[in-house]
Amino acid sequence: MNAFRRCKISNKTFRAHWQDPELGQCPMIKELPKTIPGLEDIDVNGNNAWVLAELIKNLTTNMTSITEEDLNIVLLKVTEVVEVGALTPPLGQVIIDIISNVLKASDNLWDTASRILKITDAVGNKMFFTGHSVNLTSDLLALSTLNINFSSFMGITFGVSSLSHSFGPEIFISQIPIDDAVAFISLPSTLNNHLNWQILEAASRLQFQFFANVSLFQVIPDNAE
Repeated sequence: MNAFRRCKISNKTFRAHWQDPELGQCPMIKELPKTIPGLEDIDVNGNNAWVLAELIKNLTTNMTSITEEDLNIVLLKVTEVVEVGALTPPLGQVIIDIISNVLKASDNLWDTASRILKITDAVGNKMFFTGHSVNLTSDLLALSTLNINFSSFMGITFGVSSLSHSFGPEIFISQIPIDDAVAFISLPSTLNNHLNWQILEAASRLQFQFFANVSLFQVIPDNAE
């Protein structure tokens, strides 16, 4: 297998330093648990984060329901993976798949909504990738992350053009909305007028998230007091 480490440049001192080596492809767990409760005693680190994420994905795939105890274990371990793992797009995709599996397995996630949103936010914010953007999609979730220079920002629209149970959400990124979009949100070019010069001078990141299942959110009736 292969191991690697990244050279990171501080945005405060502009000095480079080596990060810890990423050994995620090198299995470090002697015996893989076969159930979600078996994950509880595993210490997550940079060496086993990738293997553990794949394991959690396998354990949650095709799940028709999930207990509160198992849900807490899954979210705890995924949070730890996000904190210590080198978040490349492939690892980000595994995490998005796990969250999508959780959304399928429960129709009441209000109490854990903030934990789930923190996980998806962290994936978008911490992910290392080359190029302008990365799109991650699963059956019930889509995440799009873009590196933006606001000094030349001309506006952007993120949306979902179609939604299928077989293929999940199909997303688009453009300067204008498309007709018949399932959902979209636009940021106008005039956004520059409300940003300070430090943001305009620096490279920034935008992320958009789409959830095809509303079980994560509490819908308040119009007539509620």
